[in-house]
Amino acid sequence: MSGRPPDHASRASTAPTGPPPRRRASVTADDSHPLLSRTGPVSRRRPPYCPKGSRVTASASPRLTPCAADPGAAEILRSTLRRHAAGVTVITVPGPAGFTATSFTSVSLRPALVSFCVGLTASAAPAVRTADRFAVHLLGARDTTLADRFATSGIDRFAGVAWRAGAAGVPLLDGVSAWLTARVTSRQTLGDHLFVVGQVDDGTVVDEAAPLVHHAGSFASALPLA
Repeated sequence: MSGRPPDHASRASTAPTGPPPRRRASVTADDSHPLLSRTGPVSRRRPPYCPKGSRVTASASPRLTPCAADPGAAEILRSTLRRHAAGVTVITVPGPAGFTATSFTSVSLRPALVSFCVGLTASAAPAVRTADRFAVHLLGARDTTLADRFATSGIDRFAGVAWRAGAAGVPLLDGVSAWLTARVTSRQTLGDHLFVVGQVDDGTVVDEAAPLVHHAGSFASALPLA
């Protein structure tokens, strides 16, 4: 993989003497899930805000703001998500198009369903809307360069990256820790993101390198506690 640091998989079994190394993620808000978007401290307490014409919903708890259009809720969610460590992936679709995502997750085991989200204004969104298939690449701690590249706007993200065309033209990136491909079964616009579900049809684990995670605005390496 072009520009990538040397593989450190052979060092993964050596327990560190301190916390895992962290590196500030130099990503943009173009394609990212909210977890990879704008960072910084925000207030967790906001007064209720219900602009004229906004939809009011029933609240099961007096602690929840009953107004569906509360702008402070987005900042509260973003701030809270900074405390959630998420695996970093690169999603690709025919085009080629791709983006860095932390929204990838499993949905069902039988059938094998997975999902991800992409921002409606993201540069990759048009390609995702029309794609019948997609690939998910699980990144290792050595893959920060790749994660940064696929989160950068205004560049050819595939330039200098080793990849090949898989089934139906889905780009498969070389050198990642694991990958899978899926056939799109559902697409739905939810808020400011497009939610995509796919049924897994292929994949492989390449190595057991420490995974790349994103936490509190930085990339980090997740290692076993013991």
